[in-house]
Amino acid sequence: MGQVLWVCAGGWKCCGCVLVAGTGTIAFARSRSGKSARSAGWGPLFLDAGSGYDIAQRTLAAVARAADGRGPATALSGAVARHLGLGDTAALMGWAYGQEGWAAIAALAPLALEAAGAGDAVARKLVAEAAAGLLTSASAAAKAAGLLDSGEPFPLVLSGSLLSRESSLCAAVVEGIHKQMPLASVIFPSVDAAIGAALLAIANRDDLGP
Repeated sequence: MGQVLWVCAGGWKCCGCVLVAGTGTIAFARSRSGKSARSAGWGPLFLDAGSGYDIAQRTLAAVARAADGRGPATALSGAVARHLGLGDTAALMGWAYGQEGWAAIAALAPLALEAAGAGDAVARKLVAEAAAGLLTSASAAAKAAGLLDSGEPFPLVLSGSLLSRESSLCAAVVEGIHKQMPLASVIFPSVDAAIGAALLAIANRDDLGP
C-alpha cells in the first residue's frame, strides 16, 4: 500500500508504523516479515477520531454549546467567527450547512490546535480527545502487524498537516506514544512521497539482486 512509502520516507526500509492526520486520518503498519495492517481511514461518516473533520466538528459543537449556555465559554467562538468573517456565532449554522464538501469544515481544525496551544481549556480537552483517538488507531495497526509483540524497536512516522512538529496535537500524540508504545521511535518524514516511492523501488530492486 502507498502508506508504507512514508515509512521509507522516514529512513527505514519498509518496516514500522505510519500515522497520518490531515482532513482524514489513517494508520498503517508493516513488520519485517511483511505482515501489514491498517486502522481508521474510513472517512468522515465513520467518525475517524483525530481527523481534521472530526476536530472541526468538535470545534463547531463547542462553539454552539458556548453560544446557548450548554457549555463553557471558549476562545474558539471568536476564533471561528473571525476566520470565517462572520459577524456573530448565530451566522455559523447557516455557513456550516451551506458547505458541500468535507474540506471546508475540516479547515477549521487548526483553529482548535492554536487555541489549545494558547491555553484555552475547551480546546485543550478537544485536542486531548483527538490525540487519544489517533493513538488508538496507531496502536491497533501496530498490534495487528505484530510490531507491539515483537520485542524490537520500530519507527512510528507522524505525517499530515495536523501532525507538524510545532502543533499541540502532535505534542499530545508524541507524549502518548512514549507512554503507550515505548518500543516506538517517533520520526518525521525526511523526504516527500515521490522520493519515498523511488526509495521503495530501489529497495525492491536490491532485494532481487543483480
